Amino acid sequence: MRRTNLTVVIVGILLCGAASAQPMRNTLLQRLQGAPEQQAEAVQLLPRYGVSVLSDVLPFLDREDGVVRYAADDVAWAIVNQAQAPGRQGEAEEAAQILLESLAGEPSDWTRRRLLAYLAVGAPEGVDLAPVGRMLGTDEWGEKARTTLERINTTEARKELVGALDPANPELATNLLDALAQLQAPDTLAAAVPMLGHGHAPVRAAAARAVGWSGDPSLLGPLREVVDRATPDTEFEAKDALLRYVDALAERGGNWQLAMHTLVGLLVEMEGVLLDSTVAMLGRYGDESVIEPILTAVQAGTLRNRQAAAMAIGSIKGPGADVEIARLYPGLPEDMRLPMIAMMGQRGAPSLVSLVASEAETSDGFTRHVALRALARSGSADALPVLVTAAESDAPAIAETATAGLWQLAGALQATGGTEPAGVAYAHLYRLTDGDERALAGVTACPSTQAFDILLAADGGLQLAELPQGARVAMASALLNAGRREAAVETVEGILAQPLVGQPVSDLLGGLGAAAWELDVPRRLGFVTRWHVVGTFPFGGPGSGLDDVNVGEPNVDLGAQYAVADGTAAWQEVGPALSVDLSGQYGMLSNVVAYAYAEVLSDAARDVVLRMSSDDGIKVWLNGEVVHNNDVDRGAAMDQDSAPARLAAGVNRILVKCSQGAGGWGFGLRITTPEGMGVLATQPE
Repeated sequence: MRRTNLTVVIVGILLCGAASAQPMRNTLLQRLQGAPEQQAEAVQLLPRYGVSVLSDVLPFLDREDGVVRYAADDVAWAIVNQAQAPGRQGEAEEAAQILLESLAGEPSDWTRRRLLAYLAVGAPEGVDLAPVGRMLGTDEWGEKARTTLERINTTEARKELVGALDPANPELATNLLDALAQLQAPDTLAAAVPMLGHGHAPVRAAAARAVGWSGDPSLLGPLREVVDRATPDTEFEAKDALLRYVDALAERGGNWQLAMHTLVGLLVEMEGVLLDSTVAMLGRYGDESVIEPILTAVQAGTLRNRQAAAMAIGSIKGPGADVEIARLYPGLPEDMRLPMIAMMGQRGAPSLVSLVASEAETSDGFTRHVALRALARSGSADALPVLVTAAESDAPAIAETATAGLWQLAGALQATGGTEPAGVAYAHLYRLTDGDERALAGVTACPSTQAFDILLAADGGLQLAELPQGARVAMASALLNAGRREAAVETVEGILAQPLVGQPVSDLLGGLGAAAWELDVPRRLGFVTRWHVVGTFPFGGPGSGLDDVNVGEPNVDLGAQYAVADGTAAWQEVGPALSVDLSGQYGMLSNVVAYAYAEVLSDAARDVVLRMSSDDGIKVWLNGEVVHNNDVDRGAAMDQDSAPARLAAGVNRILVKCSQGAGGWGFGLRITTPEGMGVLATQPE
């Protein structure tokens, strides 16, 4: 029979129920030892029978043919894993019982290893694991049995581990206790505690690990005794176990003083990494009272110990710790000062920054570099003068370290809201780096009068006109905020002395905010700010309505009234404003137009450019003549349209028609020279 036909038959039989499935199951079991394609079908289909076929599959694990063994292994794995699915507790228990029965027999070594592996993932709570427990005392299988029980970690698994402790030899007892240490289960403590007094030091150390996780205050004495009785080979393990215990004691709460007292006492006993661990715990749980004992303990230690001590002290919270650090620092030996300098900078407390600054000013060589870097990390404005002075140093290496520190400090100050000192830092960097654009951007983002005074006082005679517009706008705003109106006006005048079109206009107005009106900037830029408006009129036909005649345009009668959809409309005065918000005036309408009228005085006839923004379309008359007509659907942007025009001497009449498709709508208009200089838009009262 061909493979395709057999597959069809197999699927059909499986669907017919248990009565007819048995023969096919037997066929699949036979095919486990058949040709490769037959084995593949068996591996795929046998797991569908679930735990019921597991007993039949396991004997194949003992076959000499490795291909057959591995095929059976695949099936067994699939069945065991299926039984672990939620809601299959009964299947999992049945599978475990089958595996344990096979284990209790005489399986081959290869099969025994596979059975233990299945049990490690497939033995649920409630299953008696005695067959695995009996293997614990054997030389060949004790370790694998221990590992299996540790992975199972059920009540029954822990019972087998605990039950094997009493008769165990020292090596096995040590391994069993190591397993209990990993499991950290309360039901194992009663068995592990007596082992603290075992006659063999390795067992005692393992027992200490097995109970230390509990943090039980009553166990401090016995654990202390384990350390006292430790041999050279077990001293490290015993002390490590005691430290882990104290960590748990402190973590569980309610025994803080006992934990701190114990740790401080251990400082004189520890060395190397154990000393590092001790001071780390004191830093994690302690207060300012542990700082002096830590510093005393690490004096005779390694550089790593001193670095660990500084890190631990740095993690102690509260101003009391800052006070204690400042008190103790002057008396520290030189080899302890370096790691402390770095830590003090990181804490950033004013008293500590002062100490670091002193080191940066008075020390030489590597210590000075360390102190400068610490000041950079402090995030404190108090560090700024020292870093600036160092950045001006004739020593290239010092200047480089300090300049890098200034960049770091400026960024930190800016990020934490220290706008003024950050601006000062950036201003110094601009001066020290021969005009780095990043520094100028920093000044712009963090403006202050002091920062701009530094810029203007820089070597080379920096002038206001040499600064980018953004920096000058920020400067003007900062000067106004500081009450230095004269300097602010001078700055704005410098900006307005140059042609401005498009985004620079928006930047200037946005940067000055309300102060722009105080300084008469809109008028200086040529904005027409006061209008009469009337509306709204629906489109009279196809298109945007820009060519519909609704108010007798281009003639305007401000006293007239017009028929509109909801009655009559009359001209209304709006402004002063940079633009006319027709949405605010009439609402969010669709397919309508509105009109705006203004008069502008000119002392002489002149050629100008009308620069406009609109949402949506716009049509403009100047003195009765159409000068611009843009039927468009868009959002408004500064100076997006322009039209050449000529102002007459005296009164000039401007009529604007704005169309609305949907959404917001409105317009703005200003008058400039052809080059982009604002024409004073004087409007009659």
